[in-house]
Amino acid sequence: KLPTVPPKLVVTCFISPQDTLLTAKVARSRPVLGQHNPQQSDLVSTATVTLTQGNRSVLLSYNPAEQVYQAEARAFPIEAGKTYT
Repeated sequence: KLPTVPPKLVVTCFISPQDTLLTAKVARSRPVLGQHNPQQSDLVSTATVTLTQGNRSVLLSYNPAEQVYQAEARAFPIEAGKTYT
């Protein structure tokens, strides 16, 4: 008997100093056991997504056409070698 595990949030974000857009995708994991409804999306469109480095931060807005959260890179320049959360 395996325990039932609820879905968890999965955040995918690749950033680079050369990017013109900062993007992040937020979804729910799909448990191995249980039912999957193909009519229901695993994407999350109602999250608050903030990219932070030190005392700087930027809020990413949801873009429904691309199904990602985005912000202009010029509003929050990415620096190589820094850690972002």
